[in-house]
Amino acid sequence: MTTIKVLARHRDGTTRTMRERREVAPADPPPPALIFPPCACPRCRGPEGADPVSAATRQQPEPALPAYGALTDVRRNGLDCVHCGHRFTPADAKTAVEYGDRYDETPYGGRVRWFPRACADCRATRSRA
Repeated sequence: MTTIKVLARHRDGTTRTMRERREVAPADPPPPALIFPPCACPRCRGPEGADPVSAATRQQPEPALPAYGALTDVRRNGLDCVHCGHRFTPADAKTAVEYGDRYDETPYGGRVRWFPRACADCRATRSRA
């Protein structure tokens, strides 16, 4: 059980109690119907007799990304494919592969944050290589 008291703070700095302290039970875990079953595809199953591994936990090889300085702003910010320059449309949003936030050192001693994404074709061909 958790004790919660809700307060409201006004612009002048005063506070008032919105809800008195009360005991609150934590939320229950989701029902089994809402939990995804393990993937059964041959790629995730692995060799015969091996333990099944879900696609989310399997470590996939990550292709090398182009150098930060060699990319345009739209490629750095994930608006175009980082590899081939394909412009993403709203329909491509479901198939685009995000590589997550990246950081690069600047020549001036700072760090820049960028968000590379790849189209599904580039991800497939570069992960096989």
